[in-house]
Formats: sequence, C-alpha cells, structure tokens
Amino acid sequence: MSSIVHNYSWETYCALLDEDEVRFYQTLEQVHIGDYICIKVRVRHELCVNPPKYPSLILPFDWVFYAQTMFVPYHEFHQNSLLYMQTYFSNAIIPYDAMYSCMPHVMTYIDNVRNSYPNPHYESPRIRVLPLVLDISVRMLFENHNDFVTNMAVLVNTMGETQFVPATKEAIESLEKVKVEDCDTMKMCVICQVEFNLGMEVTKMPCDHLYHHECIVQWLETSHMCPMCRHPLPTSTGG
Repeated sequence: MSSIVHNYSWETYCALLDEDEVRFYQTLEQVHIGDYICIKVRVRHELCVNPPKYPSLILPFDWVFYAQTMFVPYHEFHQNSLLYMQTYFSNAIIPYDAMYSCMPHVMTYIDNVRNSYPNPHYESPRIRVLPLVLDISVRMLFENHNDFVTNMAVLVNTMGETQFVPATKEAIESLEKVKVEDCDTMKMCVICQVEFNLGMEVTKMPCDHLYHHECIVQWLETSHMCPMCRHPLPTSTGG
C-alpha cells in the first residue's frame, strides 16, 4: 500500500459556552470548587489524493468532522493533558504525533487565559470555568484512490456519522452515459488521474462532471457526493 502523509495545524481560542454547556456549568457550581476547563475539541480530517503522475497536484476529495467537549478540573488537565486527550481521542481521530506537538502550545495558552481571564459570566464564588476551543486540522495525502477509500472506511468506523453516506443503487444506475467529445472541458477522470480518450463512453453526474464508470461507481458506493463539487445524489437516509 502507498504511504500516507499527514500534515497538521491547530488553533486555540476562547469561546462562549452554548446553552447545554451553561446548564452543565450551573450544575457544577452547586457541588464543585475550583477552576475547570471546558475545552471543545473540533477535528477536521481533509482527505486528499496526491497522484505520483502529478506530484504537484493535491486533489481535496472529502472531509470528516469530529467534535468532543471535555469539562475537566484545571489542575488535573494541567498535569495529565496528554492522558486526557488520548482517553477521549484515538490515534485515528487525532494522530498522537500531532497531539504531542500541539499540547504544549495549548497548555501555554490555557495558562495565559487562566491568569488573565476577566469574564465573570462563568465565575462564581465556588467555581470558575474557562471556555476554550481547540481546532485541529489533519490533512491526509494518499497516492491513489484505492488507498483513499480504504482509509476513509477506517475513519467512518471510528468517527461514526460523517459525510460518507453512499448513494442509492437506483441513483447510481440512473446516471447518464455519454461519449467524450473534443469540446468537453474535462480532459481526465479526477478519481484515477487517467485522461479520457476521444469517443470514450464515460458517466456523467447531474452536475455535468465526467468520470470513468467504474471509478464513479466505486466512489458513490462510499460517498453520495460528487468528488469535485459535492453535488449530492439521493441516499437511503433521505438525502
């Protein structure tokens, strides 16, 4: 199997608590004392193909989004931040090397916020809650479509509900087949990176994007969206 390259970026910032988090804070302040961190971790996996034939070309195919909120005592999180993160997030969701890279910076930010935190809305005589957001972006580069589909299935099983809902069999079978003409603007199938031949029969999505039939069928059996523009096909869940 071809190698997979991961690129990471992250951002930490303060944010207001939502209604559910405010209610939880109100419950906490009745029975707890001290500083707490409410950290909303949002992870976005961008799945791309970097074909060997075109080494400078990166094609974004789709993405997966995962979010989890943690309410933890400040001192416990400060001492065991990596342990908390690894408990809540598997390596498939946040690769551990990304976690090891970002957490020292995150903890520095949390300490600065705690030492200068002015907002009285989440503060009472007994408890103070520091509301934070940690956005982590993981770009996964695959050398071919088959590797992409295989790893996409792992992410789907790990993260639960995602963008990867297959199109119905009826929707796939109803796609129009057309001949490639000289005036067609699409010169190659972006899934497999192979150029179309003049007069070749290809499959056309409702959005007019063209693909090899076997390529788009394999794609739509996993994701109901056009790889290029995200135009959706019907799904069994009502999409």
